[in-house]
Amino acid sequence: MAVYESKNPTKDGRKYFFRIIYKDIFGEKHDYTSPKFKKRSEAIEEEAIYRTQLCNKTSNSSITIEQAFYELINNKKKKYKPQSIKRNFDFYRHLDPIKNVKINDLNLTIYKKWGSFLESENIKNSYRNKILCLFMQIITYSNKVYNTDNKIINFVEKYRENDIKEEMVFLH
Repeated sequence: MAVYESKNPTKDGRKYFFRIIYKDIFGEKHDYTSPKFKKRSEAIEEEAIYRTQLCNKTSNSSITIEQAFYELINNKKKKYKPQSIKRNFDFYRHLDPIKNVKINDLNLTIYKKWGSFLESENIKNSYRNKILCLFMQIITYSNKVYNTDNKIINFVEKYRENDIKEEMVFLH
């Protein structure tokens, strides 16, 4: 707990305050210094109350993968070419089974079901890896902006090519 004692107390003897630095839902840092309190214990209590209020403000647990994707695309439109945005939409259609899942509700069983859906489609592993890359971008973006859970990224593994490449033999 970051409770400080001021060198200059107020006229009525209040000298304890707390200071918090936090990020809002847009990723901007804010610095908050409380008013002064008479007792250290009052400052500690008020800091705890303020922190719980901040937690409720800065986290948005109801954002879905679809909402995070469209926000990510809107931010990318300024930086990327239109064909890159179109390619992301092509990858996104493979996220259909999980697009309405809240990011904080995403767990290993949902991820594995979606992974088996990807494996059932007739696409190459390199294309699947690009879909996974988009999935990780969405999760990372929502974590940065909305402070959502990103633990599922620890379980994401890229698909490996199972095909044995044949050596090309050139005859002179």
